[in-house]
Amino acid sequence: VMFKSEYMKGEGSSLFYYPFSLNGARQAGVQLVNFAAEKAMNSGNFQVNVSDDGTKIAVICELPYLKDSLEHAIVYVYDNMFKELWHTDLRFPTSSEKAPHNDVFVSNSGVVYIMKRIPVKKSFDYYSMFTFTNNGKTLKESKIDLGQDGHISTYLSGFCTNGDLFLAGYSYTDKKSGVNVDWPTHVFTVKVSVADGSLPV
Repeated sequence: VMFKSEYMKGEGSSLFYYPFSLNGARQAGVQLVNFAAEKAMNSGNFQVNVSDDGTKIAVICELPYLKDSLEHAIVYVYDNMFKELWHTDLRFPTSSEKAPHNDVFVSNSGVVYIMKRIPVKKSFDYYSMFTFTNNGKTLKESKIDLGQDGHISTYLSGFCTNGDLFLAGYSYTDKKSGVNVDWPTHVFTVKVSVADGSLPV
């Protein structure tokens, strides 16, 4: 399945999914959801992730930047037949930014995690993990402490058998600008509890 956002004048951006046959032929697109988008982009910002067992699909739609407002997004969860299971309208407790950094994950049980990089002026950026349980009705934010080597260079993710999310990768000091950044200086692991969104590791 391919996901594609298509801008429609006066209607914002619609997210479509296009099934592919076993021989690689693209089938007709089906509209999944419609959300606000900036005309200049001719598209909408979105991210999609699928659970390990293929039964849950999480979509985060990042709404356009608005000056002096909180960052706005909508999170949807679907089953593998594209039936909506739940959605939630989210105002992050951070100011609206252009090109926000959000990585979305979903467990087999439908718990959604969003790892967010939060920019900080004249200081190190930091990362928070947002965990959505109880069909999106309960939200927990846990700050990820990477110390002074606080910029994530690269990482891999996976799920424990009980649904806990884990991340492991490399980090380095965030220089904020320039192409001559440091080589990664530290490794990190983060484990996120499926029960309450806490970070036991």
